[in-house]
Amino acid sequence: MTSSFSAASFSTRIWQDKIEKLRAQTRIPDLDNALTCAVQQAFQNKPVLLFSGGLDSSVLALLATQQQLPFTALSVGITGSHDSSHAREAAQLLNIPLIFKELSIKEAEHFIQLAASLVPEKSVVHVSVGAVMLAAMKTVAHNKCSSIVTGIGSDELFCGYAKHQQGNEELRNKILLNLETDIKRDTTLANHFGLQSKSPFLDDEVITAALNIPMPELLLNGGKSTLRKLALARGMPTSLATQKKRAAQYSTGMDKILGKLARKNSMTKEEYVLSLGKN
Repeated sequence: MTSSFSAASFSTRIWQDKIEKLRAQTRIPDLDNALTCAVQQAFQNKPVLLFSGGLDSSVLALLATQQQLPFTALSVGITGSHDSSHAREAAQLLNIPLIFKELSIKEAEHFIQLAASLVPEKSVVHVSVGAVMLAAMKTVAHNKCSSIVTGIGSDELFCGYAKHQQGNEELRNKILLNLETDIKRDTTLANHFGLQSKSPFLDDEVITAALNIPMPELLLNGGKSTLRKLALARGMPTSLATQKKRAAQYSTGMDKILGKLARKNSMTKEEYVLSLGKN
């Protein structure tokens, strides 16, 4: 069982081989049991959970709380962003304490520039998401914690993207294999602060269980139907279990800041990101 990776030793081939090996497993784990065990493993030594109040981080918070595993929930966002209010509301519904790191425009610009210098793939998405991750990770390191838990992998495994609605199994597999770039990004950024990045959704047993759920079943109710059912069965408030996906770069306001910086420099977002990557 593993839910963390080393950026130095991780590669596309390693990820592809891992997926094929797990896909070939004949023993199919129970998803609830697999995810519960993965959370227990990832939440050792009181980690920080990157918490947006979305389905994925809420599921992790709920399972950790029900197992009485201590953790700190942390959310980051630009002043007035969606997450600045939604994360607090979700934390109240789940009855968990929350630390919210509110970013100024100047701080957001700093993390965008830092992300552009660190992420392995310099795209608008990776830089904006990377900036969110770096803001959170700096807070984690400042509080002398050694690990951060994220919900990475859930959308890919449980068909949470809009393009999954095409119902194409080949596309489903391609999206899952492309997750490798996100894993590489997060581990690289965590290494910058000397942290370990963990995701219970990337546990071997969880991946195996998810791979064996028929795609039509996952696509019910707008996607991630199986995970939503698990959340409801565990007692999650309906408003959290049935909420729509909001990408981190938008819900935190980071993409909006990136756009403003690009326009200030008379560039598109893509051009601005590439210009930062050359510095």
